[in-house]
Amino acid sequence: MTGELISQETIDALIAATGEARDTIRRAHEATRDLRQVVTEARTLIRTETETRVHEELKAAAREAVRILDEETKRAMDAAVAKVGREFPRLERLFLGLENDGKPSVETLIRRVRS
Repeated sequence: MTGELISQETIDALIAATGEARDTIRRAHEATRDLRQVVTEARTLIRTETETRVHEELKAAAREAVRILDEETKRAMDAAVAKVGREFPRLERLFLGLENDGKPSVETLIRRVRS
């Protein structure tokens, strides 16, 4: 057998390199665990922030919709009140028989029904 012997120095260097490689692998595993933890925390934070922002956006949109509904309701009520105000004199004339084309007034009709 003509095999060469490996020197003790080479063996010691290989053992040291193996130890360093194991240490590097261990630190890489630790870094990977830390990175996974950071990613998990970031995802949680993003989810929480997203939910908060969506909630705030929905509240703002609902507030705006209620404001618009309030304005439109006020306009509709004002228009209805104005219409009644415009119609009231005509209804008064009809009730008193001033615009009935010769027909009895509403007041007269009510008195007839009561008697």
